[in-house]
Amino acid sequence: MSNSLVTRGASSRDLAKALAAGELSAHELHQVSPQAVYIAIQQAGLDACRGVVPMLSAEQYKAILDFECWRGDRVDEDNFWNLLSTLDEEKSLEPIGQFLDNVDHELLAMIISRYVETQTFEEATDQPPGKYWHSPDQGFTWVHFKTEDPERYRLLGRILAIVFAAQPELFYQLIAMPMSATPSELEESSYQLRLRRLGDIGIPEHEQSAELHSPLSAEAAVERLRELRPEKHVAYQGVVALAEGAERIRPLADMLDQVLQSGGAEAASEILEEITYIINCSVVYFGIAFYEQQLMSLQSARVHGAINIGLERVSELSGANLFDIYSHLGLVRLYRVGLSELFVLRDRAVSMSRKIEKISAQPEPDQAAEAVLGCAREAMPVLPMFFTPQGFLSDEQGKLPGGVKAITSLVEVRAAKELIVNEFAS
Repeated sequence: MSNSLVTRGASSRDLAKALAAGELSAHELHQVSPQAVYIAIQQAGLDACRGVVPMLSAEQYKAILDFECWRGDRVDEDNFWNLLSTLDEEKSLEPIGQFLDNVDHELLAMIISRYVETQTFEEATDQPPGKYWHSPDQGFTWVHFKTEDPERYRLLGRILAIVFAAQPELFYQLIAMPMSATPSELEESSYQLRLRRLGDIGIPEHEQSAELHSPLSAEAAVERLRELRPEKHVAYQGVVALAEGAERIRPLADMLDQVLQSGGAEAASEILEEITYIINCSVVYFGIAFYEQQLMSLQSARVHGAINIGLERVSELSGANLFDIYSHLGLVRLYRVGLSELFVLRDRAVSMSRKIEKISAQPEPDQAAEAVLGCAREAMPVLPMFFTPQGFLSDEQGKLPGGVKAITSLVEVRAAKELIVNEFAS
């Protein structure tokens, strides 16, 4: 399955290497989906891909800003400044010029409202309003930067100088916008523009994502198994990086192998697009920032795991073969069945935690079991890295490894549920 599916596009590592090595022409680069480009640049590092940035299409560049500079509906200012600092080149105006061509004016005006104080005069004056005030237009307008961070101070001066030199009317527009709208209003306007752009490249809004996260019981799916046809969810373009890893989970990998053998390239494209769609819905629904690389990787694994759990449960109840299950349910319904199993585990863990809180005298809990309980309470449950259905894994010194992992099988769901009941019910 991995060869048939992943060869629909370069693997994430290969794409990252190609970008860093400058092996793609502008035409080839523009064929890659904006999200795939962003993930590859993340993996290779923006510094390593500096030569690629001028070749990005406007859609790709704006997607990088939309993924990197926002957490939910709020601008992540640290990321904004870090990105700008990395893009800037001391001896060239082009990187900042490209940034200014693609950033929302509302977002830029919001930043200016927070960091720049301005005073304007009907007649020019060579007397600044105070220390560290600067005038770009011979004394009609004076600006003062409200930051003690030297890098942000430098970047603010560079941005405003470049804007004034290239588009004086935009300079005056940007410093005037905060007079007619609050920073929050400017941020909201920019956020709405971001949502529309993300929708254009296949990133769903929260309402659409919430619909997909309505659990579906395995019994309901099986009852209508022969009647249903797959729900078609076509992504803007499949992102290979989001599908990598699915081939390592069984029986999901076996099912996809059968589908790919039957449907070939067209089936591979549909699978890739559907997995991309589900993962992006889950990222939006659970409020994960696209720039959180490790969390994005974990969420991809969670989605693969939930699909596999749904497949196991439907197969267990129906006895249908894997190809028929896919043909009638598709990946979205299998994901929702998997969510149903995971949410039962989560609800059990939450209920048990509440009971424990009400008990005044409790025995000292087992730390490993408590870690399992905490992981199972997550909005989309995970498990400690040390957990296996057969017991806890420890290193040579007897220590349990840290970290968490996605739940990928019914056996794990049931073992975690059993452990929680046995350890905490009494």
